[in-house]
Amino acid sequence: MDQATVERSLDASIKDVAAYGIMVGLGETYLSACALHLGASNVVIGILGSVPLFVGACLQPLAANLVDRTGTRRRWYLSGAALQALTWVPILAALVLPSPLDLWVLIGSVILYFGGVHFASPPWNSTMGDLVPPEIRGRYFGRRTATMIVTTGLSTAVAGLALHFYKEGGQETLGFGLVFAAALVARILSVSYLARMADPPYHRTAEDAFTFWQFLRQLPRSNFAKFVFFVAALNFAAHVSGVYFIVYFLRELRFTYWEFMISQFVLVLSQIPALYFWGPVADRYGTRKVMVATGLGVALLPILFLASRSPVWVWFLQAWAGVFWSGFNLSASNFLLDAVSPPKRARCTAYFNLIVGIAILAAGMIGSAVVGRLPRHYSVAGFDFTLFSGFWMLLVVSFLLRVLALCFFLPRIREVRDVPRASVAEMLFRSTPIKSVAEAAVDLITNVWRRNGNGEKEP
Repeated sequence: MDQATVERSLDASIKDVAAYGIMVGLGETYLSACALHLGASNVVIGILGSVPLFVGACLQPLAANLVDRTGTRRRWYLSGAALQALTWVPILAALVLPSPLDLWVLIGSVILYFGGVHFASPPWNSTMGDLVPPEIRGRYFGRRTATMIVTTGLSTAVAGLALHFYKEGGQETLGFGLVFAAALVARILSVSYLARMADPPYHRTAEDAFTFWQFLRQLPRSNFAKFVFFVAALNFAAHVSGVYFIVYFLRELRFTYWEFMISQFVLVLSQIPALYFWGPVADRYGTRKVMVATGLGVALLPILFLASRSPVWVWFLQAWAGVFWSGFNLSASNFLLDAVSPPKRARCTAYFNLIVGIAILAAGMIGSAVVGRLPRHYSVAGFDFTLFSGFWMLLVVSFLLRVLALCFFLPRIREVRDVPRASVAEMLFRSTPIKSVAEAAVDLITNVWRRNGNGEKEP
């Protein structure tokens, strides 16, 4: 495939993700808020945040098999993307249906929504792995993700303002209808750009095919399998509490749509400088070190929510989440591309997302079973204390599980590329302005010392 075709495809992918980000900001970001508007309980929110992701993950091995059988990838990722676009039609219909039919239609539509994008994931990831040269993956995907973040952030703000305006006017349902209709248009535009990407030749041999069971059997000795279970464990720890943050913000902290919009906007916007930082760092020092650094930030996040209920503190922590989760997800995606040969990427992506999907489903179900039953009053070693919300104990559990995942798996995962030897602290020191500031300070002190006559004297 000639270079011009590759460049056109990569440019089309940037435009695709820009439109996709608009859809996410206008629509996906507010799906759980819409469910709450329709009267959803905590259990329904748990189902909405976990079951669709699990069902979508289950479709990924099917997509990988279809790629292997047909030898083409473009057809399948376009089909999944088109299905996702069409799901906005029944989501819009759910807004005017009677209860409880409205919630059932919403849940079914969201399952199809994530089913479509997950079905498209293995063939699309495999294609992008062939199109993007290894030496620029961190920078290119950092730029691509940053583009999505900009459009997602702006559209999140627009949708939040619109919903706030329509709720104040007593027309909240109409507000959801308008932003979801705009999300449908954005996804159609995204699919049109996706269709402009080239379909590189796909070649595989018999040894490139392997079953899910064969993949699991490789866990004790496979570096990639350990990586997969590490990401799954961290996602399990995060989703035990993660799907209930919207409930916590809107029902317990009583955020307005305006305050909720700011929290989502900050979460999205903070990822832009983070990705431009983490991408080149991963290219130079390897993805494993970035996973270590960002994993520590991700692990600390839930326990910090206990420090304050102030909207400003929540917004700060949302920015924290954006910085560290964006770096972790970028490094995990690039680790997958680095660790797997091109013919195996579609299947390994499918198995990776299936295992992560199972973890998310289990976390969501466990969280939904206990979130409403956790007490607020505790007594430890004769010391009595009361939490603001039972959800806070779920945050403590999430923190402990994240730390456990980091401590157990990360020492067992090795870097797959040849990168400079450096500790995580050295990587951060060399990659941030800290080094330049420190060197400038040393030079300044040295010059002052010499000017005061304390330097070496000439003979």
